[in-house]
Parts: sequence; structure tokens; C-alpha cells
Amino acid sequence: VPMMAQRAISGVVFLDLNGDGKYVDGVDRPLEGVQIILGGITAVSDVNGAYLLRNLPAGRVTLHIRYQNGVEAMAREIDLGPNPISERSVDLAVNYISGLSGSIEKK
Repeated sequence: VPMMAQRAISGVVFLDLNGDGKYVDGVDRPLEGVQIILGGITAVSDVNGAYLLRNLPAGRVTLHIRYQNGVEAMAREIDLGPNPISERSVDLAVNYISGLSGSIEKK
């Protein structure tokens, strides 16, 4: 029986109030309603800023982030690698000056 690919990206979109680029519960503010788009797959951050994209292709992909008004905030290229099962944690920090930044962690 062939194995189905199970690549995923999850994380938190947040207002980076302390400017460190990392989500700190109780310090930073999660952002609801931000669209995270990869190809034809779209997730919208929930009340906790959390999102999840599943069933993603292998290799280098581009993650697009759009505000609630539809304006694209940024695009980020991510390498999901060739493995059929992988999950990446990608937290996306928003600040008032530079827009979105973020960090990627392999799980």
C-alpha cells in the first residue's frame, strides 16, 4: 500500500509587541483572520492566531500572507524537503514598522 504524503505547515500569526520575532504568550498579540496561502491551499488564522496548512507538495514552495483586507503582506519561500511526512512550524511576526517577519522550526 503506497503511503500518502503528509506535509504540513502550522504556526501563529501575531503582533510582535516586544520585537523579538518569537511568539511569547501573554506578551505578543495573536492576529485573527490573516490568510496564509500556499498554491491552492488557504488557511485563516483563528482567534489565537493559529493556522494549519496540510497536504502540501515536496520541495521549495512559496507561502503568501495576506491581511484581512486582501493586501499581500509578504511572501516567503520554504523548503519542505522530499520526505513524505514532515511538519514545519512557521510563526509569523507582524510589527508596526517592517510588516511581517518570521521564524521556521523543523519538527
